[in-house]
Amino acid sequence: MPPPAPRPPSIRRSLTTRLLLWTIAFVMLAEIFIYVPSIARYRLQSLRDTVADAHLATLAIDAATEARTGISPELVDKLLGHARVLAVIRFQDGQPRRVALGEVPENIDATYDLRAATFLSLIWDAFRTLAAPKAGPVRVVEQSPQDGRVLLEAFLREGPLQKDMISYSGRILVLSVIISIFAACLVFLSLHWLMVRPLRRMTESMAKFRDAPEDTARLMRPSGRGDELGFAERELRDMQLGLRAALRQREHLAALGTAVTKINHDLRNALSSAQLVSDRIADSADPGVRRVAPTLVRAIDRAVDLCAQTLEYARGQEHVLQLATFDLAALVDETIQALAPAAPAVTLANEVPRPFAMRADRGEIERIATNLIRNACQAGAKSVTVRASRPLPSGADGAAIDVIDDGPGFPPELRQRLFEPFAAGRKGGTGLGLAIVRDLVQAHHGTVRLADPAGAAGGAHFRIELPRA
Repeated sequence: MPPPAPRPPSIRRSLTTRLLLWTIAFVMLAEIFIYVPSIARYRLQSLRDTVADAHLATLAIDAATEARTGISPELVDKLLGHARVLAVIRFQDGQPRRVALGEVPENIDATYDLRAATFLSLIWDAFRTLAAPKAGPVRVVEQSPQDGRVLLEAFLREGPLQKDMISYSGRILVLSVIISIFAACLVFLSLHWLMVRPLRRMTESMAKFRDAPEDTARLMRPSGRGDELGFAERELRDMQLGLRAALRQREHLAALGTAVTKINHDLRNALSSAQLVSDRIADSADPGVRRVAPTLVRAIDRAVDLCAQTLEYARGQEHVLQLATFDLAALVDETIQALAPAAPAVTLANEVPRPFAMRADRGEIERIATNLIRNACQAGAKSVTVRASRPLPSGADGAAIDVIDDGPGFPPELRQRLFEPFAAGRKGGTGLGLAIVRDLVQAHHGTVRLADPAGAAGGAHFRIELPRA
């Protein structure tokens, strides 16, 4: 059964909702950083205004005293009430003088000297005022804004100031929430248009392509954007096209493998009968028959070998490695002994250091060596040499195996698809030997390549690099 179609995430878990909430949170966090110095500044300015009003009250009292008109206690209370102070002490030329009637509180909760206030102390005092359980009387010391030679001590209650600061904080909070929501909506709409919608298009295209990769209408249609998302859209389309082509090729290979599997049994039986007949023909006393018999035998042997390799590749099962430690030099000796009777005119040399212990699947390494040496012999090489070394040329721990021959090499048009199945090989090749070698090497997490592709006229040099198991 095909997998169920993916459902979009719920609103609560969607990317757009997260973007909206995170934007609100970040804007509110920025407003907090703005609010902290702002409330301290508001408190400082309020205290300075209070000191200025208190100074004006002292000047009014001074004027009435100089005019000898007298000033009533009721007027003094009004002046102090307007300045929101309990009493004022003015220092002028270092001499204190109480110019406003009023009682200085006996118990003072705190003293704030605005002349020595710092940024951090103002913030600390502001939050201490906001959190004060009872706003008692405090003393504020500050120079007069009207006359720098005058120093004032104003005694007042923090209650009214605390209420004003709480009211100011409420207004800041409401304004911050409005700004946060407005900014979040703008950011949300921008990101939704620029990022979320294209990502949804790409996700929908991937889901549709997964359901029916053969349908060209389900391929990603790039929007033509020049940014990173536009690049991602184009890369996704290229990936879909490549994957679609690979799937079609695999389908064709699978169909071919199925067909070959069905006919392989009957074909091998027919070729086996032909082999028996060819063996008898080779023993014929007729000189003409004996002259053409080797050509017939080699042709039938190649046909049998092609059937066997085609069936083996068509099965395409995953290789399960049986790792063991063995001597590579001894393995190459056995391989050369097995192949030498079929290639009496070819010199097979084993130049692997002795001993050369390595850990791998011995049977699969033998198949790799057999395929490469047999391919070289069938291509017309006069000599084939096998070498090995460690560590790898990159310096990593592992083993490098080289199979070098002096055959005709490979034409330029074949080098790019050298390890593809059924690619046209060198003379006498079936087109499957190198594909099988590639699969076996990859099963060991190694690589195989043509070490010197430029030397096509001077033979072939295959380099196999296997990491340490």
